Order: sequence, then C-alpha cells, then structure tokens
Amino acid sequence: MTFFDVPWEVGKEATEAIGTSRNEVLEALWDWYLRTPGAELPERPPADLLEGLFSKWQAREDGIRELALTLACPTCKATSGPCLAGKAKKPKDDLIHRPRLAAATALYDAQQAGIHH
Repeated sequence: MTFFDVPWEVGKEATEAIGTSRNEVLEALWDWYLRTPGAELPERPPADLLEGLFSKWQAREDGIRELALTLACPTCKATSGPCLAGKAKKPKDDLIHRPRLAAATALYDAQQAGIHH
C-alpha cells in the first residue's frame, strides 16, 4: 500500500470497526443505487472514528514523505530532497517519483513494525 490508497485503507478500517466490510458496503450501495426492492443505504461509521482514522493516515503519509526525501531516487538520481523534473533537472518541491515513494513506504512500514533493514 502507498499513501495514495487512503480512502480504500481508511474505509477498510472503518468498516471493520463497525462489523462489516468494504465489499458489503459496496454491495449495499449498488443495490440502493439500482433501486433493488428493500435496499437501504449502509450504516456509516461514526464521525469521530473517521476523524481518528484520517488523522492516523495523515501522520503515516507525512512520515513516508519525510523519509522519501532522505532516500536516493532511482528515477531522477536525486540523492536527497525533492525529485528533479524537466529537461533542466531542477528540484520541484512537491515531486517524489513513484519508485522512491514505494521504497519509502516499504521502509516506513518496516520501521513501524519494528523490522530493521
């Protein structure tokens, strides 16, 4: 998983917390959308639960981005800081190439799990 997966991962945790699954929610929404007789909208998780899950996700995203900026990028060859863009290969503040981001995600998750590379 990368931090781009936030809605899906937050949705997974939120649905599990209220005793259902993403699949069950999607099926219920589809039945409701198609006006299947007896279909109802699925239960929504409490706002405070979602607030906590999004906060947790944001902290993870921030940690991954911070770590990515310390790793070398295999795409643009930046050794640290933002990735390089364009023909002039100039740093672009918000750019982190996907391979670098994937490496940072794996390293971050390993660090959080107590596994050292």
